[in-house]
Amino acid sequence: MSLSEEHETNVQKVSSKLCCEEIPNNTVPFCCIVNIPKGFEVEDDVNYRIGYSLQCLFVSKDKYTKEIQVDNCGPVELCLNLLKVVGCIQLLINLEVKSNCIYSHINNSPLNQDEDKLYVCCEESVCVDNVLKCSMHELPDYCLSCETVYISDVKYEIFNEDGCQFVKFSGEFKFESIK
Repeated sequence: MSLSEEHETNVQKVSSKLCCEEIPNNTVPFCCIVNIPKGFEVEDDVNYRIGYSLQCLFVSKDKYTKEIQVDNCGPVELCLNLLKVVGCIQLLINLEVKSNCIYSHINNSPLNQDEDKLYVCCEESVCVDNVLKCSMHELPDYCLSCETVYISDVKYEIFNEDGCQFVKFSGEFKFESIK
């Protein structure tokens, strides 16, 4: 291996260790708590829906310069490219509950007993400031969509506090990995 090849290998190892050890940071946790009003019931089989908006989320490509010490070479200045996602994800979770008395505006008449479902919801704004990729090379374009930013690991917990019932939802937004 020539001296220049060895130098390049050392620089790549150091840059990976310096910047990219914790990357990609492709998950963002969320938590949202739904208050169940008195007189309404959560079914044993919990039904819910989650909607989210990516309109306040942006992709940026930043350059980061760092001087490092490389064995047998001395100080070397590296130019690292960072692919970041920053902004907020708006989150809305609705939860099906049951009530004895329901009036429907759709057809302006009481519903049948079979149609005793309503929905309560919570909303949350999840802040994002994540580096998805760090490289000494040119970065690819990254498109934000429901396919590249998706929900995983959703869990819920029903609990009571001070005579009130709540359902706590938690999970993660995941960003599709970049190769």
